[in-house]
Amino acid sequence: MIVSTCFTLAVDIFYEFGPVYLTIKWMLTPSQLIFYNGILCLGLAIGNGWLPVFISSRAPSRLSIISAIGAFSILLIGIIFTDSNFFMLTWFALCGLAIGLTVTLLTVKISNSVSDSVQGEVMGTQLSLRVLGDGIICLFGGILLILSPKIILVVAAGISLVAMIYYRARQHQS
Repeated sequence: MIVSTCFTLAVDIFYEFGPVYLTIKWMLTPSQLIFYNGILCLGLAIGNGWLPVFISSRAPSRLSIISAIGAFSILLIGIIFTDSNFFMLTWFALCGLAIGLTVTLLTVKISNSVSDSVQGEVMGTQLSLRVLGDGIICLFGGILLILSPKIILVVAAGISLVAMIYYRARQHQS
């Protein structure tokens, strides 16, 4: 639950402030932002649908989760340093793949780790923590955005890395 909450916090920061970053960096129009979000959503669709089944049949879920979280962190940093439209679109598509894969595999892992009698309660708690995280993002994200539009993406990458390190450490203890 901790890893899922931290990762979704990082993802929600990206969802909320990624378009703001693009607008500030390149003065994108709404139609251009829609294109970037469309590319992201295409990656999400593949990352939530076909990719988890494909990856799960070829690699342990633990390794897939760690790799996808790490890739998301690196991609966020890549977004900050990219000055190419092509690479920005590529990073957005790959972010969608990493987000979809991670969220799907983590949700399955959480669901499988609890008994059927409390599964609804656990999944409801997971959603409640995400909503709480959204509130926190709105409060502190705006302040960070005032300082620098890059800082908010660095914070998201940092939160994602913390989630990855924590997950890896917990898996080694098991």
